[in-house]
Amino acid sequence: MYLNRYEEKIYNGEYGEILSKAIKIIVKIGESVGAKRLIKISHAHISGVGYNNIGEAGLSLLRDLASSGHRFSVFTTANPGSVDLDSHRYFPYSEDFLRKQLEILDHYKALGVETFTCAPYHIREPRYREHLSWAESNAVIIANSVYGARTNKESGLTALFSALIGRTYYGGLHLKRERYPRIEIFIKNINRDYVSIGLLGLYIGKISEDKIPVVKGLEKIEREKLKTFLAAFGTTSSQGMIYIPGVSREDYKESDYKRYIEDKIEIDSREIKIFYEEQENLCEDPEAFLIGCPHVSPDLILEIKSMLDKIGGEAKKPVWLIIPPDYEKDPFIKNLLDKLREKGIIVLKGICPVISPLNEIGYKCIGTISSKAFFYMPRLAKVKISLMDLPTIISKAF
Repeated sequence: MYLNRYEEKIYNGEYGEILSKAIKIIVKIGESVGAKRLIKISHAHISGVGYNNIGEAGLSLLRDLASSGHRFSVFTTANPGSVDLDSHRYFPYSEDFLRKQLEILDHYKALGVETFTCAPYHIREPRYREHLSWAESNAVIIANSVYGARTNKESGLTALFSALIGRTYYGGLHLKRERYPRIEIFIKNINRDYVSIGLLGLYIGKISEDKIPVVKGLEKIEREKLKTFLAAFGTTSSQGMIYIPGVSREDYKESDYKRYIEDKIEIDSREIKIFYEEQENLCEDPEAFLIGCPHVSPDLILEIKSMLDKIGGEAKKPVWLIIPPDYEKDPFIKNLLDKLREKGIIVLKGICPVISPLNEIGYKCIGTISSKAFFYMPRLAKVKISLMDLPTIISKAF
């Protein structure tokens, strides 16, 4: 791989052992996919923030990095942890777990993380053709598929190393030739509620495997449901993007990618129904409800507020609304959230119950509109799950 003079100095250890190791890992991964050089990035997004995810090995690495004196060289955000200083009193996990989770957040802050959210595009929108190094599957899919930015589906470690050196390898989805779809999918007779759209995303991710799909039939999908669909797709697919004509900002025409199509598939509601019925760990009577996987947008907050305006009373069961930490800096959004709090909704900022050991504090069944949470919570939070649309959650909770 070609390195410029500055990159060679990093590689040879002239800026310290840590940066040398970081660039060597990025170079080695780049060489494995045929990258010829490195490229500057303007935003890194790191996953692997929950103690349940990274454990003692990850915590030890962060201790070493934070004490080294090095700081991230580009704008850097990171995924949420299980809890933070505001929320840890609400979730009474063990003292050891809480201490280590909060320590992880402190180390990331010391390294220069700006904020903790799984939806960094709500904090800083990617620019067209901008090169990023993002982990977190939903963020990667949305950056590539909606904004037309360029990022591979990085691991938490490679995104962290890219944040340190401000570079990533110029390969994979950074190259136009790697962004062409290989499978064509036609959508017919699919409902447009959150549950159906999310299950569709999970199903397409599963059948697409490692191929980029072009999906036809979702051209007029609402923005929040598009986010639900893409987040679900990123959960079951190893790919980092999906092409939706009329939505995705790619500068090619249908004639450009037709020669790459290897298969054509038609999907309707029957396949989605069968796919759902095959799922395990289902339950019917949730003890709490989760809205915010990925972290909610202002649009969804407004939608919930409009629904609650039509009903009386307060929530009878916990309803967790998970938002990025910075939302309440906006007076309009803060006012909306205050109104939701008056209805008994629990607003949690910058955390992720999905990667939390909810089973350890007595929860057995959680209701959610998120197919991403539906997929992960039985595996990570060790609880059963009930996937339900937003009106159903409101009626059951209130």
